[in-house]
Amino acid sequence: NFTVSNGSNGIYIRGSEEVTVTGSNLSMNSCNVLCTASANVTVENSGIWNGTTSVRLSSSSPLFLNSSIGQASEAFNLTDGSCHPVLINSTFNRSRVRIMAGSDIAVKWFLSVIVTANGLPCQDAAVVIVGPSGATVHNMTTGADGILKDIILSEYLNTSAGLSDLSSYSVTVRKDGFSIYSQNITANPSQTVTADLTDIVAPPLAAPSLQPSAIGTSMN
Repeated sequence: NFTVSNGSNGIYIRGSEEVTVTGSNLSMNSCNVLCTASANVTVENSGIWNGTTSVRLSSSSPLFLNSSIGQASEAFNLTDGSCHPVLINSTFNRSRVRIMAGSDIAVKWFLSVIVTANGLPCQDAAVVIVGPSGATVHNMTTGADGILKDIILSEYLNTSAGLSDLSSYSVTVRKDGFSIYSQNITANPSQTVTADLTDIVAPPLAAPSLQPSAIGTSMN
C-alpha cells in the first residue's frame, strides 16, 4: 500500500511470481506499472493514472482487480505476443492500447443475482447463465439468503485485430413449485439481476357437471 509519482517507473516487477500490489496510487510516472517475465501478478484496489504509459507488459499476464487505470498517452502497451492481462471490475481507456499480435486484454465484470420467492429470500433456486455462444457459463444454487455475488462475466476480448464482443448473456432462475424467471443482460459494471419467483397456482378443479337423468315412461 503505497504512492509513487513523478518518477521513471512506478512499480517494476521482473522475473517474479506470486506478487500482489494492493491499495496503491501510481501516477505521473513515465511508466506506472512495468511487468516483465512474471507470473501470478495481481494489482488490486489501486489507482494508476496519467504519465506516458499506465501499464507496459512483456511476457506477463497480470490480473487487475477493482482498479482504475486513468488517462495516459497509453493505457496498456503489450510489447510482445505473450501478454494476456485480465481486468475484473476495473476501468481503463480502451482506445489507448497497443497490442502486439498474439496478445490480448480480457475485460470482465461482476454480476450479482438476488432471488426471492413471494418477496422472501429463496434458498435452493437454480441459476443458469448462458453466454453468447449458447454454452452454459455458470450453473449455481442460491443459499439461505438467496444471493449470489461476484459472478464473473466477460464483456470483450481486445486483440491486435480489434474487439470481440462477449457481453450478451441470459439468466434463468428455477425452483420447483415456482414460476421460471428469465432475463437477457449485457455484461457491464455494477450489474444486478433481481428475480422474484411466485407460486405456481394449480387451476381449480372444475365442479362435476350434473346431467339430468332421463325420466322413464310407464307403458300399459
